[in-house]
Amino acid sequence: MKMLVNLKYLNLVGNFELNMIPRGVISSLSSLQVLKMYNVGFIWVEKLEDNILREENMLIEELQCLEHLNELSSTIRSVSDLQSYVNAHTLVNCTRALWLNLFPSPQSLNIWWLANMKNLEDIVIIGGSNSEELGVNVVMEEIEAHDAGGGLGNSMISRKIYFNSLHTLTLGGSLRLRDLTWVILAPNLTCLNVQVNEHIEEIISVEKLDDVQVGDENFNPFFKLQVLRLLFLPQLKSIYPNALSFPSLEKIEVNECPQLKKLPLNSSSANGGKVEIRAEEQWWKDVEWEDDSTKTTFLPCFVHARYHW
Repeated sequence: MKMLVNLKYLNLVGNFELNMIPRGVISSLSSLQVLKMYNVGFIWVEKLEDNILREENMLIEELQCLEHLNELSSTIRSVSDLQSYVNAHTLVNCTRALWLNLFPSPQSLNIWWLANMKNLEDIVIIGGSNSEELGVNVVMEEIEAHDAGGGLGNSMISRKIYFNSLHTLTLGGSLRLRDLTWVILAPNLTCLNVQVNEHIEEIISVEKLDDVQVGDENFNPFFKLQVLRLLFLPQLKSIYPNALSFPSLEKIEVNECPQLKKLPLNSSSANGGKVEIRAEEQWWKDVEWEDDSTKTTFLPCFVHARYHW
């Protein structure tokens, strides 16, 4: 492949069994404009000295040699590798998607590291173990403030200047996070997938909302959301404290979320109930509705689904 000096487009997406790319191959593709390495080497990567999939800094060095690169998606395997990646400014500007495959080691991932990726459309964050000691702590502390408590911090934050391009977010595995309040900084989010996590209790925390300057009394954090998928979340109790309009919503999926008793819906949400709600029948029978009108509106939306993990 080193001889493909006129190659402009290389798509390796989904090659999760790919375990070796030798040093010098990527950097030799001098005409490359688009490189997609999303979900690459997910299963296993060979421990060879010149394998750039194993040595993330080596891959970053090779990517920076591509002078014509304008669209990039990447798979990152540790928090330290992500830090190196976000410091490579030429890569930050052209990154469209990130698959953060954070295999076990005590780590702390700061969401702010991704805030400068103005063209970032798709993020997957996967913790590699169910062991709390080996999980990844996900925080959102401002780089300047270094809020020791994690979370959103005490300063007022404008949601309009971060994550404007983000439309798909997927999180799962051993991520030590109690909520996902930072998603309000992604006003164009269309798909939110949260699955297989032992810790998350809220999607958006009321307490942390007070720390965020939304600039609009009618603020709707999920105005463009089309798909909400919540699977295997034993501690999840709340999505949002109040009913929301969800004007773009097409589908909600809920499975193995026994403590989630209420959906943030009223009779006018989701264009008057034009949405598919996939869940297990017993959970659906126990849903607590805003009022009888809301119940009447959404009962026809139910689709029985059985999930396996």
